[in-house]
Amino acid sequence: MLCQITSCSSPSQLTDRINAKTPVQGLYRLDVAQLAGVYSWPGPSFVARKGPGLGGKGLFLFPDNTYLYLVATDVGPVQIVDKGTWNYSRGVVGLVSSPEVKWDPEIERKFITIRRPAMQWEVLLLGADHALSQLEKESAADPETRLLGLVHERFKAIGPSEATELKATLLKNYWFPKQ
Repeated sequence: MLCQITSCSSPSQLTDRINAKTPVQGLYRLDVAQLAGVYSWPGPSFVARKGPGLGGKGLFLFPDNTYLYLVATDVGPVQIVDKGTWNYSRGVVGLVSSPEVKWDPEIERKFITIRRPAMQWEVLLLGADHALSQLEKESAADPETRLLGLVHERFKAIGPSEATELKATLLKNYWFPKQ
C-alpha cells in the first residue's frame, strides 16, 4: 500500500528534505492570522530574480478556513479552479475541495510551511507532493531560486474585516462552474 508523503513523514522530516537542497526553517506553530493571506506563484521574490511569467496561480487562504485557488494563463481568463476549506497542523496546510469542484490531481493538496532563514516575515508554501519531488530531483545551480520557483509566497495578509467582501468579489468575477 502506498502512503501519502505527509502521512509517512513528520513535518520536520519534510523540512529536512528541503534543507538537503537549500536552507529553510519549518513553520510549525502558526495561527490562522499568520496564515490567512494571498499567496502567489510565482511569488514576488522569484519574479524579482527571474521576471514575470506568462501565467500564474493565486491561493487565497481566508481567516474562516475557506480558500479559493485561481489560475491565470496567457491564453484564457483568470478563473477559480478549486475552492473549499483549509486546515493547518504542525507545519502542513491541507486543502479540502468543496463537493461541487471536480478534483484536479495536478493541484497540490498539502503544503509545507517554511521560510528562508534571513526572511523572518515570510511564509512560503511548498507542495508536499509534486513540488517537493521536483525540488529533490532537480539539481539546480541556484537551489534557492529553484525553491522560489516552486513555492506559493504570501504577499498580502487577509484580515477578517476584508475577507467577506474579497471572497464575494472573487467568486462573482472568476467562478465559472462547469455545467
